Amino acid sequence: PIQRTLTVKRKKAFLGCAGKIDILVDGVVVGSLKNGGSLQVIISGNAHSISARFSGGCSDITQIARGSEDKQYLVYFVMTFSSTYVQIDEI
Repeated sequence: PIQRTLTVKRKKAFLGCAGKIDILVDGVVVGSLKNGGSLQVIISGNAHSISARFSGGCSDITQIARGSEDKQYLVYFVMTFSSTYVQIDEI
């Protein structure tokens, strides 16, 4: 079976620096990130979903397409006038 590496990096920032962010793959927590931290997870070549959870809520779910290439994502807090949320972007 095809395996690939999923790397998730948390952008170092003052906003939310004291809290951890849980990273979920297919709805299951695979690790937590401190400010500026990163983690690597081996996933299959099938399609997956990735999301992030913190004390104030969850990110949108990002879909990872089926394939054999490794994937990298950046997780960071965003503050708007009315809320703070976590964003996940492929890098």
